[in-house]
Amino acid sequence: MDRLYVSVLTSKTNLPVPQFKSTRPACSLYNPEREALQFAEQTSPADIFLLLGAGAGYHLKELSARFPDARFLVMEASEADINFLKQTMPEIKRLSVMPNITIFPEDELEKMLLQNYLPALYPSFSVLELRSWCSERLEHTVEIRQKIKAVLEKISCDFATQSHFGKIWQHNILKNIPAVKDIKNLPLPVNKTAVIAAAGPSLDETADYICRNRKNVYVISTDTAYQPLRRRGIFCDAVVSIDGQAVSQNHFAGTIDAESLFIFDIAANSQAVRKTAENGNQIIFSTSGHPLAELIQHINGKKSFFPLTSGAGTVTMAAVDFAAKAGFSEITVLGADFGYTGGKSYAKGTYLDILFKAGENKLRTFETTFSALQYRSPLTRISAKKTTTKLLESYRISFEEWADQNGFTLENDSEIYTLHKREKDKAVAMPLNQSSIDIVRLKSVTKEFPAHKDFRTEEYDRSSPFQTAFLPFIAYLRKKEQYRSRPYKALQNLALDDFVLYTKLL
Repeated sequence: MDRLYVSVLTSKTNLPVPQFKSTRPACSLYNPEREALQFAEQTSPADIFLLLGAGAGYHLKELSARFPDARFLVMEASEADINFLKQTMPEIKRLSVMPNITIFPEDELEKMLLQNYLPALYPSFSVLELRSWCSERLEHTVEIRQKIKAVLEKISCDFATQSHFGKIWQHNILKNIPAVKDIKNLPLPVNKTAVIAAAGPSLDETADYICRNRKNVYVISTDTAYQPLRRRGIFCDAVVSIDGQAVSQNHFAGTIDAESLFIFDIAANSQAVRKTAENGNQIIFSTSGHPLAELIQHINGKKSFFPLTSGAGTVTMAAVDFAAKAGFSEITVLGADFGYTGGKSYAKGTYLDILFKAGENKLRTFETTFSALQYRSPLTRISAKKTTTKLLESYRISFEEWADQNGFTLENDSEIYTLHKREKDKAVAMPLNQSSIDIVRLKSVTKEFPAHKDFRTEEYDRSSPFQTAFLPFIAYLRKKEQYRSRPYKALQNLALDDFVLYTKLL
C-alpha cells in the first residue's frame, strides 16, 4: 500500500500538520488545536475508543486528556504511515508510548479489536472518525466500517456466551479439579482411521460405516452421539464433551463402558465428569483457552490440560481437533450435517428423545417440541432435503477452515466427511500427558490473592493470568442489573470471592 501521507505543512499557529497525497491537510491549517478541542468536546464518554486516523495527534491529545481512564485504539493506513507520523509529528511520538494508547496499521484491525475490546472490562465502546482521514479514502472507509461491524458482532456473540456461561464454567472448573489425574504418554492406535461421530440426522444412515469397518477404525463419539451409538451396540473408544450445562449429564445416563477414554473440557459439566471418574474411566481434561484454566496451570507449574480448539464452538470440532493432535492422519466424520436433514434436528436415540417425550401432552407433542427447536432461527433451504441456519453455516465454514489450516484435504460424500493429512504437512503427534493439580498449592495461593500485586493493581494487565482469569465470570456479572454499573475492580473482587469460596470446598 502506498503511503497516505507525503509531506508536512505548517499551520498559522506554527504547528506541524501532515499532508495527504491528495495535497489536502490532515487537520486545520489555521488553528488545529482549537479544532481538536471542539472534536473532543463533541465526543461522548466511553471506556474504549476506536479512532480512525491518527493525523497530527492533536485530537487524540484532547481526547486522552478529556477521558484519562479510557483506552484508545488508533488505526492508520499502514505501518509506513505510522512511522512517518512518529518521525514528523511530536504529539504522535509522545502519545504512541502511553500505556492506554495503541496505534496500529489497518491490516491488524480485527486482531486488535479481538485482543483489546473486552466488554467485561470495557462496557462501553465508541468508534470515532477523523473526518479528513476518512474523506481521503471515502470508498475504502465504507469497507472499513463493514469490517468493524462484522468484528463487533463476533465480539458481541462471544460476550453473550460468556455472560451466559461464565458462572457455570468457573464452578465446573473448580469442581472438576479433583478428577485431574496424572497421565503420561497415553498410546492411541494412530495407524487406524479416526471416526468422529456427531449427532446430526444423517448419523441414522451412516452409523453402519462404523460396523462395516470396526476393526480398522478408532471411534471418537461426541457426547450427544454417545447414546445413539450405544443403542446400536457400537462401542466408543473415546468420547468428547465440552458443554458445561447441567443437561449434559443426560448424555451419559445409564451404564458407561469403563474401557472408553473420556476427553472432557475442564469446564464441562461436573456431574458428568464425576460419574465417569467413579466408573473408573480414564479421563483427559482439555481446555480451549479459558483464562481460569490458564491461571490454574500457571499456579500448578505444569501443563495439566490438553489444548483443543472447538472452532466456532462445537463439540464436533473439538473431537476432530483431538484426533488430529493425537496423531491420526486419516479422519472420517459422520453426522456432521451442519443443518437439518430430512426435517430432523438430531439422530434417533439422543437424550432429547427421552426428554421431549417425557414432557409430551395433547397440546405439545414430541414433534412440536422438535419443530420449535428447529425453527428457533430463520431457516435457509440448501437442498430438497436439507435446511440450515446462519449459526450452523458458521460451524461448517469453521470446520472447513480448520481442515485447510491444519493440513488436511477435505471431501464430503453423502454426508460422510473424509480428511486426509497432506504429506507435506505431516506433524508429530502431541503427547497425551496430564499432571494432577496441586490442590494444596492452589489453596495457598488463593490466600495470597487479596494482597497479590498483579491482581489488586489499578492498571489492567492482560499478560497477567491473575488479571484475565475471571473475565468470563465478570461477563456473567455484567449481565445482572444490580452489577451492570459497578466499576470493574468491584466485579473483579466479587469474582475472586467466588473463586476463593469454591476453592475452599476442594
